[in-house]
Amino acid sequence: MLAGYSEDSAAAYGSRLLKNPLVLDRIATLRREKDIHYVVEPDTVHDKLEAVFFEALGERNHAAAVAALRLQAALAGILPRAAPRDAEPAHAKANESQGGLARKPRKAKV
Repeated sequence: MLAGYSEDSAAAYGSRLLKNPLVLDRIATLRREKDIHYVVEPDTVHDKLEAVFFEALGERNHAAAVAALRLQAALAGILPRAAPRDAEPAHAKANESQGGLARKPRKAKV
């Protein structure tokens, strides 16, 4: 490897270096000096999600494959974006439109 690390340990050293504030400051300084900006393009994100999808499928991790597929669909505008978790549920709005009458929840049969 160019920096002198073996291939076996390069990933671990790289991960550790990217947590070092001095290294991060130096990277930021070099990017400013060279006017380098990190840009995320939708096609790039889609391609990365495609790789995640096929890797997950190959490992039979269907939950991860479906998650990647959903993100791809949302990115493409096929699926609506998820509502914030603190948003009022749709059934509460329906109850308001019916004069505020709320149904009692059913008890589960055991």
